Formats: sequence, C-alpha cells, structure tokens
Amino acid sequence: MSWIRYVCIWSAQLVLPMAIICLGGGKNRKQASSSCRLEEEGAFFSRRDGCILKGVAISCVMLCHLMGKFGGGVTLFTPLGGIGVSIFLILSAYGLNESYAQNGLAFFWRKRVLSVLLPYALVSSLAYWPFHSWSFKGFFLDVLCLKPKYVIGWYLNYLMAWYAVFYATMRIPCLRRRRLAVFSIVSVLLFFVCSEVRAEQSLSFLAGILISEKKEAWKKYADGKAGLLLIGVGTCFLGVKQASIVREAPRLAYHIVQLMIKLPCGLGLCLTVPSLARKWDLTVFAWIGAISYELYLVHGFVLQSVRPSVLGECLFLLLSFSLAAALRLLLSKTKGIQRAWLGVP
Repeated sequence: MSWIRYVCIWSAQLVLPMAIICLGGGKNRKQASSSCRLEEEGAFFSRRDGCILKGVAISCVMLCHLMGKFGGGVTLFTPLGGIGVSIFLILSAYGLNESYAQNGLAFFWRKRVLSVLLPYALVSSLAYWPFHSWSFKGFFLDVLCLKPKYVIGWYLNYLMAWYAVFYATMRIPCLRRRRLAVFSIVSVLLFFVCSEVRAEQSLSFLAGILISEKKEAWKKYADGKAGLLLIGVGTCFLGVKQASIVREAPRLAYHIVQLMIKLPCGLGLCLTVPSLARKWDLTVFAWIGAISYELYLVHGFVLQSVRPSVLGECLFLLLSFSLAAALRLLLSKTKGIQRAWLGVP
C-alpha cells in the first residue's frame, strides 16, 4: 500500500466518525451526568469537555485493541491507541495544574490513591491474582503501579511517574518557580531513555501543563480550525512513517515520527472535539467518559478472555461496558468510606 493511499484511508478514518457524530447529534446539548456538568456556558476546557474527551480517548484505545485482536491483521487502527493515551495525559496534566492553582498540594497523594490506585488494586485483585502465583513483592509492586501486571499497565506506571515529577516540582520552591523548564527537561529526558510507547508520549503531559498555564493564549484556537490543522500534521507524519527509509531508520528517528503522529492528533482532538460539542450533542461520549478509567481497567482483561469471532466482539463490548459500569457504581457507593479511610474531605 503506497503512503498516499495510506494517508487517504487514515483521513477517511478520522472524517467518518466526525460525520457520524454530527449526523447523529442534535443541536441542543443535554447534560450527561452530575459529574460532567458544564460549569458555565462556553467555558474553555470545561468539566463536560473533559468528560467528552475522555470518552473519545477511551473509544480510540478500545478500538485500537479491538481491531488488534479481531481485525485479521488490519493495522490501520493501531495509531488510535497512542492518540487516546495522548489525550488522557493532556487532560491529566491540565487537571493537575488547575487543581494545584486552586488547592495547592493538599491531599495530593491521597487523592491519587483514591482515584487511581484503589480502583486498579480492586480490579487486579479480582481479575489477575486469583489466576497467578501470588507473592507479596509482586502484589505490592503491582497495586502501587510500580510494576503493573496488567497487560496494558505501562500507562499507569508512566502516569504515576509523572505524578511524582509534578509533586516534587511543585513541592520544591526553586523548581516550582521554573516549573515549565523542569517539565520540558523531564519530557526530553523521557523521550531519550524510555521505550517506544512511552517515548511517543513524552510531550503529551507537558502539553497539558502548557494549556493550563497559557489558557488565555489557547482560547483563541478553541474554534476547532487549529485542531484540524494539527490532526492534518499528524496524518502527514503517519504517511511519512510508511516510507521504507523511516522504517529502516535508527530508533530515535522512528520515535520522533511516532511522537509527531500521536501528539498533534491528540492535541488536535482536544481542540476540535470541544468545538463540536458547542454545536452538537455529544452526550454519548460524555457517558462513556464518565466510566473511561473503569473501561480502561477492565477491557484488557476482557479482551484476553474472549475468542476472535463476531460473538467474541459482541461479548467484548458487552462485558467491558457492563463491568466498567458495575465498578463505577461500586466505587461511587463506597466513596464516603474510602474518603474517610484516607482522610480526604
């Protein structure tokens, strides 16, 4: 397949979902849930925008993994996984920085335990450890995401590393005053020392911090046009990636191309999707976004348990969403107990 044909197919792959969203959505936006309410009309990167973007991100990740197992060798959907992860990292960094601006580092690690580690520990304890040899060291490293046993747990490990960098930077005054420089240096270092899946995400967290720090400057690009331009840049680099010279190039050059696919597309969707949400009803993505972390935690285990078939695909989707919703309900019902136990108000 020539690179021109590949770019055309990939472009259609991005355009078609957008067309379906526009055709299927109404002009009157509805509230999805209390956790995804829009704080104020037209707010930049509002909570509802975040929910919708999380829904888009987890949809990209799940579609990538779904086609990886059931696609019969089709690799066109592979980049969607990295794009979804890029969106998650951008949103995580943005949310952390906004939270710091309002509350500082109060209960920082307790909140991370409550929102990230406890749900993972619960899922891992139910879906992994009963079927594998148990050891205290392995379990300890797993539930703290230092060495996750989850098949796609690298993201949790990477995210926790960025949490540690953010906390240390904001805790130490001399680093806090130069935080953008610190985050930039760490991003560059991670690009050079990490494996491919991490290296291609090395600038995503930094992008989220920059959006938060330079919010007024970013607002003028929130009409979606800049987002489409960024998606176009990412698509062009996807075409470049197909050239044999790139495939055979040193890993460093290949990682640069991978980064220039994932970051522009992820950032572009972060600017384009909220713009669409101002015009069309994207409530379905807000609903999915409300259980996006739970979907991330369960869908990998479900994918390992089903066979490649039409029935397997249906079971994958049904079980993933059902288990994620059940996990969300369980966590919400016990939230008061969790907060009391961790001493979080």
